[in-house]
Amino acid sequence: MFRRRTAALTVLILLAVVTGAGVLPPVPSWAAGRGEQILGDVNGDGFTDRITLGVVEPDLCAVIVEYGTASGTFRPPVASVYLRPGGTGPGARCPDLGVTVDLDSDQRQELVVAWYPGPPPITDVNLMVLDDDFQPSFGLTEAVYAPYFLGTADFNGDGRLDVYSVTDQGQGIETYLNLGNGTLTRGPVAWCAGPLSFHLPDLDRDNASDLVSAYTQRCLSTTVATGVVVVLDDGTQQELQTDPLGLDTWTASVVNANGDRFHDIRTVSRLTSEVDYFINTGTGQFVESPRATPDTATVVDAKAVSIAVLANDYVTSQATVTITTPPRYGTAQVTSNRQIVYRPRADHGTTDRFTYQVTEGGRRSAATVHLRFTG
Repeated sequence: MFRRRTAALTVLILLAVVTGAGVLPPVPSWAAGRGEQILGDVNGDGFTDRITLGVVEPDLCAVIVEYGTASGTFRPPVASVYLRPGGTGPGARCPDLGVTVDLDSDQRQELVVAWYPGPPPITDVNLMVLDDDFQPSFGLTEAVYAPYFLGTADFNGDGRLDVYSVTDQGQGIETYLNLGNGTLTRGPVAWCAGPLSFHLPDLDRDNASDLVSAYTQRCLSTTVATGVVVVLDDGTQQELQTDPLGLDTWTASVVNANGDRFHDIRTVSRLTSEVDYFINTGTGQFVESPRATPDTATVVDAKAVSIAVLANDYVTSQATVTITTPPRYGTAQVTSNRQIVYRPRADHGTTDRFTYQVTEGGRRSAATVHLRFTG
């Protein structure tokens, strides 16, 4: 798949790159995007290096590295070259974006590179790995064709950073798992659409990144055009917002809406400005707020009991609580911390019940509290 020039020719070209003789200006690339420089530790010394992707005519690609120092400065550039994928044939071009990631656990980060316009026609890979010597060592065919962004996150919780690729050309977001042997394989986290925005939080607290994406132009769908989706690290999907006509789109942000330890999601309609909150159940699944859930409480020796009715509800910290149907054998009062205190009368029966309502942003949800007397 890949070929290398002789060492002698490589040395000559390196000198040309460093001195600027007969060399095209390099096409830089930023850490995971196109058009800037890449940052990473490619020699394993613990300091950040600065890498630029370039072109050497007629048929070479260059990797120009400015190695970092303890003072935060960079050493003079050192260049390496490899044969341009596609050579000098029609459409031949060098990668123009990349990201650094340690693919073989040697503390030295490799370069994963791609082409924003898409790879050369003669090349059978869409994503390419350059080893520690900046030579092509692995290629992935089943990858995004024309990404504008490459990034890293741990998508399977194994402690190794994996790679993700984003495009605005119809394939959306895909992930590639780091196998630890210098190669990548396609991962289950993916969403084929035109992404408006995306986030990579750990939604189910399993140390693996999940995906939240607001999107347009859903791929291969006849029923949904735009929306907001959650994709967990095992590939499980949940669509939070959808519009089959594509008239509405949303912004999506990751928030903590109810003060627990799990991430929730806030969406805002670009069409109506309506704000919706989706509360994390703790498993990475979401329930739209507010949703009240029935409760059961025990009254001991006819004494007052405080009931934390919101403990099993799906509401934000801004939700208010009111009593809508009072109990028959006592009173129910909402406290300042949104609990409800039930006080039985002396002539109470063996059971009682009342209904409360949670209200949030004009939405309401009601549930019944069932009380049982003992003692």
